[in-house]
Amino acid sequence: MFNFIVRAFQRHTLRKLPSLNKKKYHSLEDARSVAIVFNSQESEIVEAIGILDKELKKFGISYKGLGISFTKDETTNSKLDHYPYIVQILKKETNWLSIPTIEQAETFYKGEYDILFDLSLQPSFAIEYSIKRCKCGMIVGYCPEREEMYDLCIKGGEGKREARPSLAEYVKQSIQYLTIIKSK
Repeated sequence: MFNFIVRAFQRHTLRKLPSLNKKKYHSLEDARSVAIVFNSQESEIVEAIGILDKELKKFGISYKGLGISFTKDETTNSKLDHYPYIVQILKKETNWLSIPTIEQAETFYKGEYDILFDLSLQPSFAIEYSIKRCKCGMIVGYCPEREEMYDLCIKGGEGKREARPSLAEYVKQSIQYLTIIKSK
């Protein structure tokens, strides 16, 4: 019963939030700032962020990342600690609705970004909340359950015979698309 009530409050909270997404397509070459939202415990997240970091540095693009760790053991992904622009928060640093409550999250939300990458593959209220709170020009994502939130949704493995691509492959495809498109 309690989970039902929490989910109802979460849905209500998301509906109340205005969408700050401008739905303006940006080429990766024209972007100046990028946001990354992700689940810290996602498999291959370290490789995916490494690929994205390398490309963003190549184009001279600044970025900030917000990782949320949903594990019960209250640990972050230590392999991401050497990235200076990425903040990881723990489940205990969220309130009962799973809304991040620490100052670093608020600082992240106040930034203005040309492109926001959602690197999570599973639905999560905390990730959806973070996406809606960010002021950005374009949202790129891979989670089919949040497809309506994205301006560019990279899909793969739709057929029964095709395996779903890895997160690193999704990031590579996104970079390829974003270098081809022209900014509006």
